[in-house]
Amino acid sequence: MGVQPVLASTTFEQNTYVLSKAQVWRSMGKTGVKIELKDVNFKSGLLGSAYLTASDYSVTRGELINPNAPMTRQQAIDKLKEAKDLFELDMMTKEEYDAIRIEVTPIIRGN
Repeated sequence: MGVQPVLASTTFEQNTYVLSKAQVWRSMGKTGVKIELKDVNFKSGLLGSAYLTASDYSVTRGELINPNAPMTRQQAIDKLKEAKDLFELDMMTKEEYDAIRIEVTPIIRGN
């Protein structure tokens, strides 16, 4: 059977992890990934663990995010729409909005 994964909660978002081990497997035409992340700020004790195990499922569910991943076209559109809303609500200056628009335009247009 195997162990059921425990979905990460928002309590993990303040931690900083480094990749300590990566494993790629292939079975019956499917490929999967299992990674082990080490909490760099973990203090040894009786509770908890310095390691967090994640899989490709963690990435597709949005639990594990690569901060260095390039922005997708949809993410760029969403960021621009949010910026437009904030600008229209006077929560953002014209200069801030223009900076975001200049940043995401090439991604949206596919340049």
